[in-house]
Amino acid sequence: MSKNLLFSVLLLLLVFSSNAQEPVRKVFALGFYNVENFFDTIHDAGKNDYEFLPDGTYRWGTRKYLAKLNNIASVISEMGRDFTPDGVSLVGLAEVENEGVLRDLVRQPQFVGQGWGYIHLEGADKRGIDCAL
Repeated sequence: MSKNLLFSVLLLLLVFSSNAQEPVRKVFALGFYNVENFFDTIHDAGKNDYEFLPDGTYRWGTRKYLAKLNNIASVISEMGRDFTPDGVSLVGLAEVENEGVLRDLVRQPQFVGQGWGYIHLEGADKRGIDCAL
């Protein structure tokens, strides 16, 4: 994903908390990331995900899946760091296959101890392309 596109979808939200002395400002970064065919290596019944299986067109095996997990986690962990040391607080994701890939994603070393969770929205796409937050 190009840096320009990443910055164009990165939103900043300012929250003001009132204090008797002076206002305190905290910056939260929000992001969006099209993770482009974020499939695991297991067939989902009723989905046309065959090209992303170990014997499929892309030879989508464990090594490729783990590399994609690491790459996505690395990108998300750096999102928003130009604006706040905490990085993004919320990320919208496009093109995830299922809840399983999200479960694997939040367990990546980049997110350990940060309390990341997810919301998965099951779509009607026959290939299994869904959105998540």
